[in-house]
Amino acid sequence: MIKFFRNIRKSLLSEGKTSKYFKYAIGEIILVVIGILIALQINNWNEKRKQTEIGYQYLTEMRYELQDDVALLNRYINVLKKNIENHKAALKTKNINTLPLDSLYMLVTPENLDFKVSELTYNKMTNLGITKLSNNDQLNTMINNYYNQRVVAQKLSLAYLFEELKKYTDYFKYQQDYFDRYPVEKYPSLVNETKEEHDSLNRLGLIKFATSPKGRKLIINDLGSKQYALTGLEYFQGASVALLNAVYNELKQQDPTIDPLPELPQEFNFKAIELPEDVLKQYVGRYESTKENYVLIEFEKGKLILSYYNEDGGNMPSNEIVPYETDRFYIEKYFQKVYFNRDNGNIKSLAFNQNGERVYKKIN
Repeated sequence: MIKFFRNIRKSLLSEGKTSKYFKYAIGEIILVVIGILIALQINNWNEKRKQTEIGYQYLTEMRYELQDDVALLNRYINVLKKNIENHKAALKTKNINTLPLDSLYMLVTPENLDFKVSELTYNKMTNLGITKLSNNDQLNTMINNYYNQRVVAQKLSLAYLFEELKKYTDYFKYQQDYFDRYPVEKYPSLVNETKEEHDSLNRLGLIKFATSPKGRKLIINDLGSKQYALTGLEYFQGASVALLNAVYNELKQQDPTIDPLPELPQEFNFKAIELPEDVLKQYVGRYESTKENYVLIEFEKGKLILSYYNEDGGNMPSNEIVPYETDRFYIEKYFQKVYFNRDNGNIKSLAFNQNGERVYKKIN
């Protein structure tokens, strides 16, 4: 082909057709430019196709990692809720001497939250220098915020709880002499009593431990750690469910035939509802824990806006709260649930989670 065009140029020059030669040369240059542009466009298409394929592959891997995390979190949360419920019930017992041995053991046993967040796919992306997995900028931002902020915060929280657990279990194993949890039948040569005698002595020791000043502090602090852990795990599960839904919706746009998501925890799979303005205005007011620690609920342009203030300056920016049930709202940005409590039909307080640890009384 190159030889063919060269012969045309020689022929035009030899015949003295200079003007035709220049016109031909310009035309040839235009053809070359068009060819280059087409080649570049084809190359761009190929690169975009490769990026789309890689993005789909990584989003698929991320989807299944998130599914596993959500399921595992659900198990941890359910176990923790039951443990907290039993822990509170045991503490409210008027006479601890009436508690059976297994309840006493439960009362003094901390919960090991050995949960590891799945980051394999995101780490692979980071190592390969991939900063986005789709053309959906909102999803890309959501992915980066999840792994760079929420996952980091969750790991720090669990690391703190693990250190507290180590201190507690170290005291149980090596420092206290109130009770011995090792079974008699496993080490009979080291114990001089029968199983029944061993259990009876342990029961007396557990009661003595639980009623001692240090024992009381450890048991109450452990309950606080469990409640702190539950709030953190629920918050993180909310973020995981939201990202999982976003990733799945992106995948489904590219392939409508993909297999459906498993059933997700409904308490985090929020579906917004509409409430009449007169109902929404019932929630408006100031809610206080103390004079310096309070929440304002305001009605603006058909929406409820929550603002949080505290004496330490850790104020939360104003955010819309969205209803998903009557008296049940959520802050989408923070996956935070807000519960309003009534008495004789009137709003009396709000709480930031279902366990009710952070309750704010309505002032006006």
